[in-house]
Amino acid sequence: MKNAITGRLIIRAPRPTDLAAFLEYRNHPSIVEGGAIEPMGTEDARELLAKQADFDPTGAGGWFMRAIEHRQQCRMIGEVGVFLSPKTSHGDIGWIVHPDYHRMGIATEAVGAFVSSVFRELKLHRLTAACEQRNIASWRLMERIGMRREGIFRQSRQDAAGWQDEFLYALLQAEWLHNGLYS
Repeated sequence: MKNAITGRLIIRAPRPTDLAAFLEYRNHPSIVEGGAIEPMGTEDARELLAKQADFDPTGAGGWFMRAIEHRQQCRMIGEVGVFLSPKTSHGDIGWIVHPDYHRMGIATEAVGAFVSSVFRELKLHRLTAACEQRNIASWRLMERIGMRREGIFRQSRQDAAGWQDEFLYALLQAEWLHNGLYS
């Protein structure tokens, strides 16, 4: 997949040189405490970055991740990816941005560019995403990029605070095109 370039970002394949920056945000206390991901060791991170650098998403299933690089800082500050269902044209997207870059529109910019690339290059028909109901920033981001809420998974995730509800969002390629969001 080609790099996507926005005003502030480059959405690109990860590189081995991203290791330190990747571990910094992936193991950041506020990211890990959210419960969506587990802390990652150096060897596992190195292996994941190498696998993702060479991953061909066409016709494959599994996790396909791109690095979010801040253009001015020439540094990986997060990731955006899609879990591709093999033999279907459906994907489930997700993202992580270093907490130092929260509340700046970085995630919206990155996810919007990635969604456009996924629809254009991978020819997916449908994208979905889910987040905890209390993760207001994530569900508002999904709405900003044109996704619609399709449902609520009641008490679908357990964390230290108890059982949490999740919102399910979706976007069809036809909706992306119709809403003029395709870039």
